[in-house]
Amino acid sequence: MTYKLLSENADISGTSLQEFVDDVSLNELSNVLGQPIWHPDYNPHCQEEKILVEWVFSFGGRTMTLYLWKWYRMPGVNDRVRWNLGGKPDDYSQRQSFMLWLERKIIAERTTAKVSANEYPLGI
Repeated sequence: MTYKLLSENADISGTSLQEFVDDVSLNELSNVLGQPIWHPDYNPHCQEEKILVEWVFSFGGRTMTLYLWKWYRMPGVNDRVRWNLGGKPDDYSQRQSFMLWLERKIIAERTTAKVSANEYPLGI
């Protein structure tokens, strides 16, 4: 399966929350996925815009998003937080493949950073 970062203008219509990626930092994700899209006008109290930072990407030809939903403050770059994984309901097998791919990449990141994978188990 191939990962491809998409532009901010990519069509994500029909995607919604499908899974969670737990206990992963912004730094780790940026190192694996590339630079995210920042929403400088983010307002968690607004009805329309509730995403602070996100990645829009294609994995195995399916469009997905990984994002922080309704955060009232920006987490530190090394804070391990819960991320939302968006996609379409019928893309289950591609999402599972992405989760396994991401888990391997994050474990490799932590190994390179000399952080024990057992010390911070992935919630993926």
